[in-house]
Amino acid sequence: MRLSNNTAPHSADERRTIMMKESKEMALAGELREMIAFGWTDSEAHENEDAFLDRIGEYADGLTKDDIYRVWNIVWEQERRMFTYRVYKMTDSAAANGLDWDKAIWEGETETVEEIEIPEGEDVEKYMRINFPQYCDSDIYGWEVC
Repeated sequence: MRLSNNTAPHSADERRTIMMKESKEMALAGELREMIAFGWTDSEAHENEDAFLDRIGEYADGLTKDDIYRVWNIVWEQERRMFTYRVYKMTDSAAANGLDWDKAIWEGETETVEEIEIPEGEDVEKYMRINFPQYCDSDIYGWEVC
């Protein structure tokens, strides 16, 4: 796996520096894979930056924050597991008749609006609030994992 795009001809010293950086990035990628396997999420890596950088410790030596997050983004895309959630909407007639969700479901008065992939480990309600606020009115919309 090549993490950088250094393809132009370089001097021997530049090539050595590039190879050392790529070696550090590969070691970092291995550590990040382990962190993901143990439950770290993309939100957690970005929102709790100090804890994230402390956790990777020596793997970050000699790498910039941009390098670290570039490698994280590559590894996250490769390793994350997604769950598909189906977003339902109560029909207009169910809402007009004052049905609650249980009754609307029982009477078949719901319709699928969209299917959304959410990374494993994410807080679904928070993810929906941030990324799909239009579906957060619990009187009209609901969602469940498929």
